[in-house]
This record gives sequence, C-alpha cells and structure tokens, in this order.
Amino acid sequence: MPGVEAWSPRSPRLYELELRLFTAEDGASPMDDLIERVGFRTVTTKKGRIQINGEDIVLQGFNRHEDHPLVGAAFPLPLMAKDLDLMADMGANSVRTSHYPNDERFLDLCDERGFCVWEENHARGLSLEQMRNPNFIRQCEQVNKEMVLQHGNHPSIVIWAILNECASDTEEGRVHYKRQLEQIRALDRDPAAHLRLSSPGQGALLRSCRHRLVQPVPRVVWKRGSRRAVRPGEKLGRCGRGSR
Repeated sequence: MPGVEAWSPRSPRLYELELRLFTAEDGASPMDDLIERVGFRTVTTKKGRIQINGEDIVLQGFNRHEDHPLVGAAFPLPLMAKDLDLMADMGANSVRTSHYPNDERFLDLCDERGFCVWEENHARGLSLEQMRNPNFIRQCEQVNKEMVLQHGNHPSIVIWAILNECASDTEEGRVHYKRQLEQIRALDRDPAAHLRLSSPGQGALLRSCRHRLVQPVPRVVWKRGSRRAVRPGEKLGRCGRGSR
C-alpha cells in the first residue's frame, strides 16, 4: 500500500482506522462507530527461516500464563504491561499465549511494543477419550472462530496454534487437527498454512501459521542464550510465570 510504513518488532507502526455504520433509512448520522488501530506487515518462510517484511527473525520469548497470586486470571492493564516489561528486559521479542486466546488489551500492548504473538485456542493436554466428548468438536470450532475473527487484525499475531499436547500421536486425533486447521485457513485468508511440529511424547502436531508455507518449518529458539534450537510446544524450565 503506497505511503504506508510497515509494522515490525523494531518499528511497530500503527494506524488509526475509524469505521461508521449508517442505516438505509437515516444516512445522515451513523448508528454506530468503531475506532481501531491496525498495522501492515508480511510474514513469510524461506530457506527454513521466518521473515517479517522480508527480514529474517528469530523468535525468542516466553510461554505466558495468566496466573497471579493476588489477582488470579483477572489481570489489570498495569500487570499486563509489567509482564511485557520483564520479558523485554530479558531480551525477548515474542510471547506465546499458552494456552488460550488472550485479553484484547494485552494484544494491543504487543502491537504497540512490537512483540510477536503466538496465539492458540483453549484445548490442551487432552487424551483421545476426552476428544471423543460429543461437545469437543463444536466447542473447538466456536473457540477458533472467536479467536481468529476477534483478533485477526492484530499485526503482532504471526501464528495461530491449536490443541497443545493433545492426542496427535493417533490417527483419530490427527483428524481433529486437520479439521480445525482447515477451519482456521477458511477464516484467515492471509492465507494460513499447515505447520507440522514435533512435541516430546506427543507425536506430530499440526499447527496453523498466518502465512503461506513455502519451505520446511523453521525451528524457533525460545530459550534465551541457548545454542539449541527448540521446537515450539516443547516444555522448558522457567519459561514464563505460572508455567508448569
């Protein structure tokens, strides 16, 4: 888009978008309006690496759980900002919303500060027996739909993820992964692509990323200072407050 400065972790440029809704009966005054901030960027994978706006990037960050000894999961904005302050102070440039979509305000802060976000749905650690629950498919589809449609305009979100450490080591379980990824691809026309990742003891995981997959999936380094490339989904010690 001519004249637009791209959003990036180093320069998180945002633009204010104002929308007004008019009725056919009264076109003179709006019946509703919305002011939203948006950013413009591209995400690609080439030669086994991730690029934002054509530049290679290594994601270094934390699994963040909304869990606090005083406020529980009801985080006020200052605590959200404090979490990002702590992560930035340790050299992080990304955060994983393990394991649920996060508060809109937290995503706004990530947009402002240039943090890359890996956002995922609620379902996690489910056995095949639990995935056979008659409500499982419907509830996951609803969560995925809400996540993508509500948060899809945040430039900080570069990865959609699903079903953390569920029964992906079974044929029946992989059917669920495929179904949900196809749903996300239909919702996010960025377009989304399938990512196949490994998780210890869990077999092959299918994830969805908000860009077209043109090369094998790059390994993402999450542990600061480590020389070892860690696959997303792998458990790390001390990888974020409240992680278990």
